[in-house]
Amino acid sequence: MVTVLPVTHTPPTDERLAVEIPTRTKARLGLDDARSWIILSEANRFQ
Repeated sequence: MVTVLPVTHTPPTDERLAVEIPTRTKARLGLDDARSWIILSEANRFQ
């Protein structure tokens, strides 16, 4: 089973439902340097 969460540049309307990705983590993953959040309320699971 794999759980997938969306990543967005749009600031969350409710900060309790998102986690900001640290700059160093984004660099390590090869993402851009704009602020990004993982949205916790929109998880999808695949088997």
